[in-house]
Amino acid sequence: MSEQAERILGYPTARWLREPTFWRDHVHPDDRELVRHEIHNVAQGERDYLNHIVYRMMQDYYFSNLMLGKLDLLAAHVGVEPRCPYTDHAYAHFVYNIPARFKIKDNWVKYFFKKAIEGLLPDEIIYRPKQGFRTPVIELFRGALGDWARPILLDGGLTQSGFLRREALADLLTQHRERKRDYSTRLWTAMVLNLWYNRWIAGHRRIPDADSSGILKRILLSS
Repeated sequence: MSEQAERILGYPTARWLREPTFWRDHVHPDDRELVRHEIHNVAQGERDYLNHIVYRMMQDYYFSNLMLGKLDLLAAHVGVEPRCPYTDHAYAHFVYNIPARFKIKDNWVKYFFKKAIEGLLPDEIIYRPKQGFRTPVIELFRGALGDWARPILLDGGLTQSGFLRREALADLLTQHRERKRDYSTRLWTAMVLNLWYNRWIAGHRRIPDADSSGILKRILLSS
């Protein structure tokens, strides 16, 4: 257990390693019977533990609290109707009931899925290491976002006050758009800093070229 986890939970690692009833004693009384039942099922082989964890994760983080909620808010803001084929109830039910031994094999996760799409996509895509879904700011700053951000970067309040150097920002934006170097992180940071200053310090509630819905839609569609 990390030091951060210990600070959050309020007890040291040694306690739950040393005291055999520690976890049981720290389960809320209303949940103890459910926890006991789940542990019994796992111990007796009556519960496919991996599938159970996947189910809980999808319910708590993807379907309700995290991914789909954010997608719905963003899509509604720009008038886009998204589709999520992997969350179709029939597909999700089918995948959930596939035994865990087909989901992880030889240290490959999503094994059956990778095998199912062999021949449809190149192997270097199917079997490449996992990576996150990053925001494509590198590409966006070379297109519509770069056009929109230019006046914010070069004429924003912190730039005008001399806190940010106008010539340096202009040079970063030019080099990035000409594909000489990737300065997307610096440009994004400076842009957000100027937006924050303009709104909360200088009191300019109106963002330059304030058709935020329109520009956001163009940025999303261009990506």
